[in-house]
Amino acid sequence: MDSMGMLSLIFLVLLQSPASFSLTVSTSKAKVVVHENTDAVLSCQFKTEKETNPRIEWKKKGKDITFVYFDGKFSGDHYTSLSLFLLASLSSTLFLILLYCTAPPLLRLSYLFPSNTISYYIPPPLILLLFLLSSLYTFSLIFVTLVTCGIQGSFAGRAKIEGATVTLHAVTQKDSGLYRCEVSAPADHTNLGEINVTLNVLVPPHTPSCEVPSSVLSGAGVELHCKDKLSVPPPTYIWYKDNKALSTTHTTDTSFSMDTDKGTLKFKSVSKADSGQYRCEASNSVGAPKSCVAHHMKVMEYQLSMTTLIAGAVGLFLLIVMCCLGVCLCHRRGCCNKKEQKGRSTNSYNPPPPPTRNPKNYKHTQSFMI
Repeated sequence: MDSMGMLSLIFLVLLQSPASFSLTVSTSKAKVVVHENTDAVLSCQFKTEKETNPRIEWKKKGKDITFVYFDGKFSGDHYTSLSLFLLASLSSTLFLILLYCTAPPLLRLSYLFPSNTISYYIPPPLILLLFLLSSLYTFSLIFVTLVTCGIQGSFAGRAKIEGATVTLHAVTQKDSGLYRCEVSAPADHTNLGEINVTLNVLVPPHTPSCEVPSSVLSGAGVELHCKDKLSVPPPTYIWYKDNKALSTTHTTDTSFSMDTDKGTLKFKSVSKADSGQYRCEASNSVGAPKSCVAHHMKVMEYQLSMTTLIAGAVGLFLLIVMCCLGVCLCHRRGCCNKKEQKGRSTNSYNPPPPPTRNPKNYKHTQSFMI
């Protein structure tokens, strides 16, 4: 009997313990996978001990943490406040412009230059231009600040909440990420609980971009590229030649190799048989495959016969022999030496000798007396 009474006492203590009814937060689906432009349900359930009006918040975690649901409303009201701020800035700018244009010239100067020593006049068009430039600069700063802060899209108008469960309508790839549901109950013993939900938005294939050269030389190495950056999950690629799928496995008989993950088609050495219409097809498990427009690749091959090669080699040999004979004949006849002597004679200058005077022919022309 003593043991039974002890168990009953412990059971009564556990029933009266406040910690047994503390705040709990849970989710029915921690990973949500939906297609693009459909609805996504982010589940969040909670149970409180005493709190009848808990505070519910949803946040999205990325490079920065942004609010999805805060203070009883979805994010997006910052656009309303932004529009009001822009309207107030524009109104104040127009008011200053009208005030300046209707004021006397000396009064206009006192707005910009408080000093009494200034006596020149600034024309109204110049001040108008300055005000317009300052307004444009202010608006551009606001826009750059919003973009830098990472404000991507508004959840207001395309989301609803029931209890703590949020439903997003017409989701896009930008909505993918990690979401956190936070419930705070100040009156409970445990006043804060949270749960994470991952959203992955699947995107069907888009038309890939294909890079196919229009013409190549025979024997050269060529690489064809295909890429689709928007599909989720990443697609696999298959190349077609003349509307026939090429083999994805490389064998000794094939002159190419295909990478279905990167979308490349490599030729180590193209030949005339590789000419044709090439296109690439991207596919994943979400939607129908998409293909790019076929591009024609022409392989140019030059036909050189053996007689042409022999004739070219003989002609080149005869040209070299004739050049050597010409140089030898020039040296034997001294043509090159004469040119060098002429060059030296023209470069060196010898002044003429001074004239010699004969004493017999000397004639006195003028005398001086000191």
